[in-house]
Amino acid sequence: MINRHPEVRASLVRSRKNLITGAIVIADVVLSIGADDTDTVRREILQACRQSLAGYKVPASIRFVAALDASATGKSLRQSV
Repeated sequence: MINRHPEVRASLVRSRKNLITGAIVIADVVLSIGADDTDTVRREILQACRQSLAGYKVPASIRFVAALDASATGKSLRQSV
C-alpha cells in the first residue's frame, strides 16, 4: 500500500509495543530522490491506508528515513521495538 505512492522508494512496516493496545503499527518510509514535502506524503499515505486497510493495520506513526536497515544478504530487518 505505502510503496504504491509515487514519491515513495521503499517502506518497512513493523509493530511497536504499546501498553494500552498491545502493539501499534509503525512505518519507516524512504522517499524518492527530489521528494521533500513530507507532510503531504504522510497525509496521502494515511488516507490511502484508511480507505483500504482495517483500522488496526493503519500506521499510527510514519517516520521518514534516509535508508532502511538491511541484513548482510540485503533483506529488510523487521525488528519489533
